[in-house]
Amino acid sequence: MKRILALMLALIMLFGFTGCAEESGDEATKSIITKTITASNGDKIKIKLTDGDSPSVLVTVNDKEICSFDNFAKYKDAYDFDKDFTLNATKEYSDTQILWAYKFDWGVIYSTKYTLTGEETEATITYAALKHDYDKSYFNKINFEDVAQKWDLVDFEIIPETGKKIFWENYPAAQAVFEYIYKTENYTIKEIDDLEKAGYSFSEKKYYYMHDLEFSSGAGLNDWQKIYEISVDGKPFALMFCQSYSWHYILQELDWKGPCPVSWKRTENGMEYEATTRNGDKLTDIS
Repeated sequence: MKRILALMLALIMLFGFTGCAEESGDEATKSIITKTITASNGDKIKIKLTDGDSPSVLVTVNDKEICSFDNFAKYKDAYDFDKDFTLNATKEYSDTQILWAYKFDWGVIYSTKYTLTGEETEATITYAALKHDYDKSYFNKINFEDVAQKWDLVDFEIIPETGKKIFWENYPAAQAVFEYIYKTENYTIKEIDDLEKAGYSFSEKKYYYMHDLEFSSGAGLNDWQKIYEISVDGKPFALMFCQSYSWHYILQELDWKGPCPVSWKRTENGMEYEATTRNGDKLTDIS
């Protein structure tokens, strides 16, 4: 009996040590750390960070989740995985519009005042913007330009005559609009500077309006208006006209009878976009 008990004890210890070794091996390449910041207005900002080869970030403010992301490997060119994923805020500030803002090497967190579309009362909203998304954040996070200009997060266009910084880049605008409408990042965008040469013939009635925009605005010939071809799975899928400084967007899936306008509004979740289809056309589900 003693031999049986001894054998059972040895087996239990063996399996126990084996399990610990596997868990230890996993944890050897990463660490999970948390930090709570109390902002000047009393907001409780909690950050949970996993570093190592597969970093992740979870941010809650007053127990409400505002950011959860674990696919940094897709954007590894934007980060230094050995140095960027820490809880050390490198900069912070506040003003009359930005209630508080904190900058980390992986992104920024800020709270801002805003007014909803169609509303008169002012409210507040909190955002997290990750470094690889800074260019697009102007088009989906309210008042992000204030933070971006303060800390030079984006290479802003500068008007030579006045020296004023602007952020009217059409490419990230097209990205933000397309990603919001189709709920996907599975696409590529290419600028079209001549619709006819790109294969979108004026003789096809459904492209009349896009050709009219190209002719009247000089799309492809200036920095303020652009037409893009958007491909999904390597195949041309849609055209989009962008005039981001006036928030003017036109979308046309290639199978549609014609283009449709894209409307936008400020909501408690940030900027929201909607394509108003016509003539029986419907949005394709590619998410």
